[in-house]
Amino acid sequence: MKKADIKRYLFVIRKGYLMPVGIVVFIISLSVFLYFFMDFRTSKRNIEIRKKKAIDGYELIIRKYPKMSFKYKKLLSNLKMAIEAGNYEKILPLCDAIERSEESKGKNLVFFLVPARIVYYSHDLSSPLFTFTIIGLGGMVLSLFLIVFGFLKAMSAGRYVDRSVIMSHLKKYEMPKFPNKSILKRVPKGVVSIFVVINKIGKVEEIEVIEGPSAIMPYIVAAVRKWRFEPFLYKGKTTKVFGEIHINIK
Repeated sequence: MKKADIKRYLFVIRKGYLMPVGIVVFIISLSVFLYFFMDFRTSKRNIEIRKKKAIDGYELIIRKYPKMSFKYKKLLSNLKMAIEAGNYEKILPLCDAIERSEESKGKNLVFFLVPARIVYYSHDLSSPLFTFTIIGLGGMVLSLFLIVFGFLKAMSAGRYVDRSVIMSHLKKYEMPKFPNKSILKRVPKGVVSIFVVINKIGKVEEIEVIEGPSAIMPYIVAAVRKWRFEPFLYKGKTTKVFGEIHINIK
C-alpha cells in the first residue's frame, strides 16, 4: 500500500472516528448482552423448575396432612398462589408465617418451603441479570447510531482526487504571509503536506495538517483557506472532493 493511500485512509478514519468507536462499543455491548442474557435465561428456567417443585411440594403436604384448619390451609394456599402468580415480595413473609404457625410443628414442610424460598432468591438474583441484559441491548442500539453517524461523517469528505488533479483545478491562490522573513530561517526547508476538503463551488471547506513545521502552519492554513478551485465534476455533476496538496518551503 502506498504512503499516499495510507494518509487518505487515515484522514477518512479521523473524520469518521465515531464509526470505529461504534464498532468497539457494539462488540463490548454484544458480549455483555450475550453473557447476561444466557445467564438470565438460565435463571428464569431454574425459577420455573423451582416453582414446579414448590407446587408439587404443596400438593404433597395437602395429601399427607388432610386434617388442617381452614386458616392454616388458606396460608399454604396463599403461598402457592403467590408462587404461581410471581408475587415474589409475598413469598418470604408467607414462608415465615407458615413456619411460625403452631400447626407447622411436627409437619415436614421442607418440600414446599425450601423450593419456595429458592424461587424468591433466584428471582432476586435474576433482576440484575435482566438489568445488564437491557444495558447490553441499549449499548448495541447506541453503537449502531455511532457507526451510521461516523460513516456519514467520513463520507462527507467527498471523493478522493489526486494532488495533480486538485492543482489543475486551482484558479486563485494566495501565498502565505509571514510576519517577518526571519521566521523562515528558523524552520527546516522542505514540503508542507496538508489535506483539503473542497466543496462543490470550489471553496476550501476544511484543512488538516499532515506534515510541516508548527511555527509556520497557521500562516499556510490561512492562505490556503483563500484558495479557489474550478468545480470538480463526477459523471457530469459537481461534487465535493478531498485530497493532499504540497507547499514548498524555500
